[in-house]
Amino acid sequence: MPHTDLSFYADLAAQALQDAPPSPEVAERLLTDPEIELLPLLHAAFTVRKHHFGMGVQAHVLNNAQNG
Repeated sequence: MPHTDLSFYADLAAQALQDAPPSPEVAERLLTDPEIELLPLLHAAFTVRKHHFGMGVQAHVLNNAQNG
């Protein structure tokens, strides 16, 4: 059973809000650690997104040449 260390995810969000990229060690952990949990990671990402873009979304429609 994975251990949820919420401070890890909060630290990721705080660093991102200060425009600091994750260290190579943290980036590797995000990609390889089987104990990384998706929901706390998504919440951390949402915190950063909400800070920069608010709750708004934009929808773009791409038409291919066949649709003319």
